Amino acid sequence: MNYKSFVVLVLFILWSGGSTYWYVCKIKGFCKNVKQAENNFPDKKQEAHSTPPDIITYKINNFQPQVNDSTQLKNFILDLKNHLTGGKKLLVIGPYSAQETLSVQHPGLKRAENLKQYITRWIPDSLIKTDEVLVNSKDSILKGFESRLKPIQDNEFVQENNGKIMIYFPFNSDKQITTPEILEYLNELANELKKNPSMKIIITGHTDNIGDAQVNKKMGFFRAERIKKILLSHGVNESQIQAQSMGEEQPIADNKTPEGRKKNRRVEITIVNP
Repeated sequence: MNYKSFVVLVLFILWSGGSTYWYVCKIKGFCKNVKQAENNFPDKKQEAHSTPPDIITYKINNFQPQVNDSTQLKNFILDLKNHLTGGKKLLVIGPYSAQETLSVQHPGLKRAENLKQYITRWIPDSLIKTDEVLVNSKDSILKGFESRLKPIQDNEFVQENNGKIMIYFPFNSDKQITTPEILEYLNELANELKKNPSMKIIITGHTDNIGDAQVNKKMGFFRAERIKKILLSHGVNESQIQAQSMGEEQPIADNKTPEGRKKNRRVEITIVNP
């Protein structure tokens, strides 16, 4: 190829490229659309910081709840209200941390009581119970939503308070559990354990002081094992459950009265990793 032909070829290539650019970008506007699409593509760094804060939080050493989204909280509370049937109540759990320097004996409970006053805008005071939970957190902010607000059974057979679940048994009973209120609660507890594999519980059987102490110790263990077997039948991992018995050693009421003995015939379920 001579020099003249080479120059003509180069000029033709430049002309073709320029014409293509002019037609595609200037006339059709495709280049502009591509650039806009690239600009509209989500920034990964921005996405990492776009997660909304917990709806309810507490500052360390402060009892007042911080409501970060009042509309979302209201909708959540109204939805929970629809589930408060059949003797159920709303349990409000206040978190507290070991790093806090507070003179109040139950800081989590005080937080729960303060939040309860806010919630009574939509749910009557009589349908709300409060409790507290120790959290393993070194953060300056404690979370107080979702698992800290939940419907619970509150009847003569199942009661939740002070970080423990109390399941009450008839006199001299260690047989199969058929009480609907107990079975309903255990079904809900099993679902919670399956959703949270790191969550563990301790099931402790207790009795009144009628009869031989060693027999009562065995009866307490049988009661704890009954609860454990029901949870396992719902698919809970056995490593999440510990069953034990205290027999008649830890009464919570006076064994001299029928009412007191009834309260002492119980299984306590303690959540270890909430």
